Amino acid sequence: RLNRIVDQLLASGRAPDTPAVVVQAASTGLQRSVHAPLSDIVDECRRQNLKPPALVIIGESVRCHLNDPEAAEKSLSGKKVLLTGPSRNTGPVCAALREAGAEPVPCPTIIRRRFEDPEGWDRFLAAIGRSGICLFQDEAIVDRFFEEFMQRGRDLRDLARFKMAVTGKEAETALWSHGIRADVFLADLETGTLTACLSGLFTTADYSLVWLHRNPSPPFPYESISEKCDEIIALAVEMESAVEWDACWKDGLMADPPDFIVFTGNPEVVGFVELLGKERSSDLTRRSCFVAINGTVAQMLGKYGLPCKIALDAPGKGNLIEALAKYSQENVSGLH
Repeated sequence: RLNRIVDQLLASGRAPDTPAVVVQAASTGLQRSVHAPLSDIVDECRRQNLKPPALVIIGESVRCHLNDPEAAEKSLSGKKVLLTGPSRNTGPVCAALREAGAEPVPCPTIIRRRFEDPEGWDRFLAAIGRSGICLFQDEAIVDRFFEEFMQRGRDLRDLARFKMAVTGKEAETALWSHGIRADVFLADLETGTLTACLSGLFTTADYSLVWLHRNPSPPFPYESISEKCDEIIALAVEMESAVEWDACWKDGLMADPPDFIVFTGNPEVVGFVELLGKERSSDLTRRSCFVAINGTVAQMLGKYGLPCKIALDAPGKGNLIEALAKYSQENVSGLH
């Protein structure tokens, strides 16, 4: 209807160069705006693929908006970003995306719950009076462990004789948020990396290695490092399982795909393909930009024949937003 409104205004004597602005989805993360003289505003909205609902402002007040530094478009204005990670972990990322002007869409493909492992906890609590190492799988495991640890009436003093080892910078940050500095940062859980870690922390094998993980857990080289320590305690604090999406979710995703689909781990990739199927998943790679949080996730997408256009070199919400913004600027016409 915008063309009819403009035609009526011009026919009534409005000057063709009257400033105008059309704001799509005002006050939401999908907000986008198009500025142009009245005579060109319809063509400009079509060129930039602006969609209703939209607010139309015409007149000299638009000049005040154009001169307001606070009115500048944000780096991800108008972009919709689907997050496949568990809802427990996506809150900070959603907040950062909104701050950058995007509309985050949390659609977990897996769910993580508290896992009861009484035998593992008994073995661990019996070992905390001696030297040991706590090895954390990722940041979510760090938070879940301390939540469970405190509920058992323990505090940080009980961990005084334990060293802390983490995989991934996010886990290191999560550990620090609980008031503990990581003694060792591991890039991976390869046998050589673990052996070097253990050799550097203790001169004898009289200590316990506590592997804090979720079920199902990634492969762990028990046999190859068993001689490096007195005992290995596998303590599961979370369990991971697939989720179910309503049919309307799947249909809605295919009908109106987001600009970006972000995968933060291999299980999220597997869950996504299981939910949508290979054919639909492949179709989305041509209509959305698939984003891998690291090279390992990019490889998993590749195994399913799903090319990712962005693979982060380093994790973190700041790096993610920077990468999405850079891609958006370089591919203005390619994103809907």
